[in-house]
Formats: sequence, structure tokens, C-alpha cells
Amino acid sequence: MQVNNHALQSVPMKNISRVTPLTNEMMQVVNSFAIAFLTAFLSGQIKKQTGLSPLQTNLTAFHRTFYLLLIFVSFGFILSLFLRKKVKA
Repeated sequence: MQVNNHALQSVPMKNISRVTPLTNEMMQVVNSFAIAFLTAFLSGQIKKQTGLSPLQTNLTAFHRTFYLLLIFVSFGFILSLFLRKKVKA
């Protein structure tokens, strides 16, 4: 969301009508791929677990999936610190 907000603020007003639909479409596509990736990762983690109770299998798989999400969010947060503010002329 912060990158989307940054992109919309850095575009000249005459082009905002073109950029807004593009950013919305990209968010939808990226969200779809993220959900598909996380679902595949979670089901792969569930299948990897052997010899554990079903509850422990699911808890371990969800723990690893949320840990992966934490890594992605932390990486995105660090990258967002390098966004430049728009300089007004």
C-alpha cells in the first residue's frame, strides 16, 4: 500500500487517470499470486510433516508459513525506508 501511495503521489496530475487503474490492477494480480504461493507453501509444509499428530502438523506448517510472511514483510519494510519523498519545485 505504501508503494502504491508513493507511486500515485509522484505521478503528474495529468497522468493520474492512467496510473490509478494500473496500480489497482497490479495490486490485484500480485495479491492473487501471493495467495497462491502461500497456499502452495502451506500445503507443502503440511505434506512434509510426518510422524506428528494432525494438530502438531498443522501448527508447525502454519508457524513456518507465518514466519515466511514475517520475512517478506520485514524485507518490504526495509525497502520502503529507501523511498524518496517528492521534491516540490
